Amino acid sequence: MNFFQSLLPSTTPNYLIGTSDTEIAREKALQRILITATVFLSFAIALSFAGIISVFGQRNSLIGMTVISSTFILLTFLRNLQFKYKAGPVSTLIYILAVANFLFNGITGAGMGFLIAHSLAVSVLLGQKAHYVSLAVVSLTYIAFGWLMGRSILPSRFPVEDLTSHSIKAWSIMTTRFIMLLALISSTFLSLINGLENSILKQAALSDELTIEKENLEIRVQERTERLDLRVEQLRTIAEISRSISSILDHETLFQNVVNLLKDRLDLYYAGIFIVEETGQFAILRAGTGEAGRQMLANGHRLQVGGTSMIGWSVINRMPGIALDVGQEAVRFNNPLLPETRSELALPILSKDNAIGALTIQSDKPNAFDEEDILIFQGISDSLSVALENARLFQQTQDNLNEIRYLSRQYLQETWGSFMQTTGSLTSEFENPLIAASSTPTYSHTIPVFLRNEPIGEIILETADEALSSEDQQLINSITAQAVLSLESTRLLQETQRQAIQEEKINQISAQFTNAFDIQGVLETALKEISQLPSVSEIAVHLVPPENQLNKNASEVSK
Repeated sequence: MNFFQSLLPSTTPNYLIGTSDTEIAREKALQRILITATVFLSFAIALSFAGIISVFGQRNSLIGMTVISSTFILLTFLRNLQFKYKAGPVSTLIYILAVANFLFNGITGAGMGFLIAHSLAVSVLLGQKAHYVSLAVVSLTYIAFGWLMGRSILPSRFPVEDLTSHSIKAWSIMTTRFIMLLALISSTFLSLINGLENSILKQAALSDELTIEKENLEIRVQERTERLDLRVEQLRTIAEISRSISSILDHETLFQNVVNLLKDRLDLYYAGIFIVEETGQFAILRAGTGEAGRQMLANGHRLQVGGTSMIGWSVINRMPGIALDVGQEAVRFNNPLLPETRSELALPILSKDNAIGALTIQSDKPNAFDEEDILIFQGISDSLSVALENARLFQQTQDNLNEIRYLSRQYLQETWGSFMQTTGSLTSEFENPLIAASSTPTYSHTIPVFLRNEPIGEIILETADEALSSEDQQLINSITAQAVLSLESTRLLQETQRQAIQEEKINQISAQFTNAFDIQGVLETALKEISQLPSVSEIAVHLVPPENQLNKNASEVSK
């Protein structure tokens, strides 16, 4: 902004930036008065020097007018001079112009207009109180000049028009007319000024209200943004907890990981997980954050179900419990290890409508939780319930798998044991004649043979190398694995064939029993088939009446 632009009334001086609108408006009005006065006075002086008009009727008065005009010009260019140092001199100069006009042109000349202009300028620049003082001064000035001229006290060369010592009536009429005109113009102008000031004050008040509303809106937006950021962080934490729940099967590790994530990510004071014991009387702490959590875990911290604690209430009622200010609900919380807790949220861990535990979340800020927090954190509790159920099912599956493995080992031991008893030890040897003929020392290596992790034999190797290479070990393991599978397949085939022969034999015996027509024939057929067993040397069948069998059993009991 250049120098001439800074002189424009629309421009606000630097020293007024940040002040009230009324002060700025008065300074701009003063600048307009200065510019207007400077233009008209400069034009009048120029015309007077040209001889076109005469200022105050005297050419030597141009010196005074030039001084006054120079003062107006100087004040106009001193835009950054504070308002209080310019308003008084401007009002005084206007008053001097009025008095000079009265002295040179009489009370009916331009002096009356300058007096009115002085009063209006004072009302604009100096306020309402100064305006009333100006009205009194202007009225007294006009009355005094009229009386002095009417009494011929002033020199006779000054025109007094119709005012003489014998025309008091005319003087009174002119004075009354001036005062009425001054009062009318002043009251009208003062009303306009008051209306303008009120408008400025209302505009300032409205601006302040808008500023306050904007600040409040910004605060609400910031609060909403912070709340939204908190919700986003909560959702991220829940997502990470869900991933942990799906990947961690150990209860203790899972619980501790969940509470640590809650505390660290959500800036909580404390988080803990309680699980109801088998008796259902107490909820035992299974995971807690910070030093307080470690101490409570070491002390076996537990809370009675249905007691006065938030956890006990939440478990027995299967509902979330919230204390927005612990000081107001102190009966539900009393833990010396957590003295800074101001808000607490307890959420039940439900499984098939049964509360198996609860999640406690605590903050050192009052009113830290609301209904939305309950909905979000209840999702974590439900996820924990699902994780516990999944872990239970996983453990059950593991137990079933272990039982199957045990039965499989037992079955292998029984079947191979029976097979080896039937066939005897199976041994196969091979000797490399080239190595056997040489005198090179050999080293023995024993490699166990496993079938489904059960040992069924071993391979003994004698090699010229003290240790087998990794390639040889891989080759031997591959061949051994294939051989074991072939052995098991062969055994199963032989077992199947043996069972098929037995079933065929049984079918043949059943056909022979069917062809027998009497009891003796059935007994002889049975004896004949049983006697074919290799271990049977002699066989006999005795049929005993039922009463004899009962007597025999009774005698054995008495013995």
